[in-house]
Amino acid sequence: MSKETEDTKKPRHPFFRTPKKTRMDLLICLGCVFADFLGDNLLSPSYDSFISEKGPANLEFGMATSLITLAFILGRALSGSILGSISDFVGRWNIIVLCTFLTSVGFLLQALAWDYWSLIGFRLFTGLVGGTRPVVSVYISDWVKAPDMLTFWMSLMPVASSLASFVGPLLGGIVVQADASEPLNSAYVGFVLNFAGFLLVFFYADKSPRDISENLSPSKL
Repeated sequence: MSKETEDTKKPRHPFFRTPKKTRMDLLICLGCVFADFLGDNLLSPSYDSFISEKGPANLEFGMATSLITLAFILGRALSGSILGSISDFVGRWNIIVLCTFLTSVGFLLQALAWDYWSLIGFRLFTGLVGGTRPVVSVYISDWVKAPDMLTFWMSLMPVASSLASFVGPLLGGIVVQADASEPLNSAYVGFVLNFAGFLLVFFYADKSPRDISENLSPSKL
């Protein structure tokens, strides 16, 4: 068989040129980004009934919904600005494991919120402990060095977050329609997906080459 024929049979797409184990690890981490970004609007179909029932009397509906959304986004903006740098010291894998676990706890707390302000606090907490996107970005760059392959994998980051923006309200609406008596039940979806991400990263995903070469752990702080 000629070299030219062999070359034509080699997979050219960056997805298939990525080693199988690495490919699965990166897909798991992208799934964690998806689950994290569900926090943007997973609860949005619940806002009307929740605010009508437990919202502050002195807040208009528009302001009340804005604060619920702002709390999560503000927390994630703060965590996203520092977690990438922190992962240089404690390790990418360690941060992703911790963030996915705490994010699942945050969604569980949102589902159990007893009033409007407790929901605001729990959403701020969920955003603060999230911030997986910048850490997953550097985790990918630790594994993938070829420019075209790195471009491909990095391009999946906005795909994961955009998909969450579409799927979040859809899942939330399905849950609310199934049981309107508990408007925050949709947060359990976020809990389950983030906890599943935690288990997959903890038991399956490998530490990045940089984590291993530097022997990075929380004790290095």
